[in-house]
Amino acid sequence: MNHPLLDSKIIEQAPITYMNEIGQVFSVSDEHMQDSGNISYGVQVDQQRFFVKTAGNPDDPRPFLSHEQRVALLRNAIRLWRSCNHIALPQLHNVIEASAGPLLVYTWIEGELLLARGTQ
Repeated sequence: MNHPLLDSKIIEQAPITYMNEIGQVFSVSDEHMQDSGNISYGVQVDQQRFFVKTAGNPDDPRPFLSHEQRVALLRNAIRLWRSCNHIALPQLHNVIEASAGPLLVYTWIEGELLLARGTQ
């Protein structure tokens, strides 16, 4: 039996649409939580939880990096993870290609988002 996050290689839908179809999105880190332009999701499929990182909305003009640059950074993250797999790094389970760039599927780890927006 195929797992929708672990075995899929390509999706046609927007990432949020796909994740809502296959499981429960229980966390979203978007422009309200970070200023990179990336959007990350906590997704539960059956009893398993995953962290899914995307390059965000291609049409969002606010981030300091273009969508193309954010996609390039995600692809670099894939290369780095593969070159230095370490117990301290969350497990990268899969990379799913979508029209707006890759979805990086990691193990969900409880924690808090570190904000890099400076003091407020």
